[in-house]
Amino acid sequence: MKGRVLITVKLQPGASQDEIVGFNEGVLRVKVKAPPERGRANEALVALLASCLDLSPTQVKILRGHKQRRKLVGLWGIDPETLKLRLRG
Repeated sequence: MKGRVLITVKLQPGASQDEIVGFNEGVLRVKVKAPPERGRANEALVALLASCLDLSPTQVKILRGHKQRRKLVGLWGIDPETLKLRLRG
């Protein structure tokens, strides 16, 4: 059943490339090229997750941590098993 999945993300802005590094101790590590200014890194995070998970950007929401590297992200329209499969491939 597709619903909402909550994940904790550790974001590294200003990286050399956009990439999803993977899960480490239950936290998804993500790198984005965008700088941490005026919400650019957050926008890049949402776009990258939406693209990699085959979701619309409106289905990816940062719920907490807008100004921190550690964020709580809600993903709508995906189940935990599909999430794991898409992040592996």
